[in-house]
Amino acid sequence: SRHNKGYWELDDYIGIGAGAVGFLKDTRYYPQTDIERYIKNPLHITQEKLTAYELLTERIFLGLRSCVGVELTILSADMANRAKILVDEKKLILSSNKLYNQNYFLADEIALYLLG
Repeated sequence: SRHNKGYWELDDYIGIGAGAVGFLKDTRYYPQTDIERYIKNPLHITQEKLTAYELLTERIFLGLRSCVGVELTILSADMANRAKILVDEKKLILSSNKLYNQNYFLADEIALYLLG
């Protein structure tokens, strides 16, 4: 759906309510999950700053688990070489400088292989 596509592309989003996670640039924001504690202090939020490698990992995993795909330009040379092997073996499709996965059951294994 259009709504979920934003998550898959690591777009910024606001989480409103108990347990509703938000994301801005490279940081996740986690509010209280317990509704009573949330009502008492809705501004108590835990932050998780993601490293460049964690963001890359998420882009690869989410891109391969969806129709979003993975831009070749974000891959290191080693990852790009592994991606070429998967394209040659017809495990990934390369179109317009993006890698696409048609077998979502293999998405995580393919991502782990690319990440090396």
